[in-house]
Amino acid sequence: MLSIAICDDEKEIIKLVNAILSNYCEKRFINYQIYEFDDGNKLLNANKNFDIIFLDTEMKSTNGIEIGQKIRENNRRVTIIYITSHTENWHEAYKVHAFDFIIKPFTKNDIFSVMDDYLAAVNFNEKRKIIFPTDGGIICLNINDIYYFMYESKKKVYVYTSEKKILIRQH
Repeated sequence: MLSIAICDDEKEIIKLVNAILSNYCEKRFINYQIYEFDDGNKLLNANKNFDIIFLDTEMKSTNGIEIGQKIRENNRRVTIIYITSHTENWHEAYKVHAFDFIIKPFTKNDIFSVMDDYLAAVNFNEKRKIIFPTDGGIICLNINDIYYFMYESKKKVYVYTSEKKILIRQH
């Protein structure tokens, strides 16, 4: 499951980003959960491991760059994508190893493009695996390696990959 946080002090921006991300994930059959925060401190106190954080750089009560720095102190792996209308502080954002910058006002295509880049960078589809019971034990196959399934007589189901044909154990 892709765990996404959106942190912005503008509720309209949160709703818009949420709608675009939901549309993106549904179109690509990605299992996802989106969490919304209107304050950087609430994001920090959430105690959740996010895959991606969409973070505003300038909020009324907190500075998104400073929040990004605090996030990095505990989590070097999370992808931070800044959403901002303040382009002058881009160099500060990259000090926290921001993945990208989305400039307000943005379009659906801006977010779709960043998400495409993210999924390519983390080989997201490569991580999707399926586990099958077989007579020889459990096998775990990458979803991209599966060509098709074949049902044969007497309730036999085979998984065909580029390398082999595997009989799934009957129950």
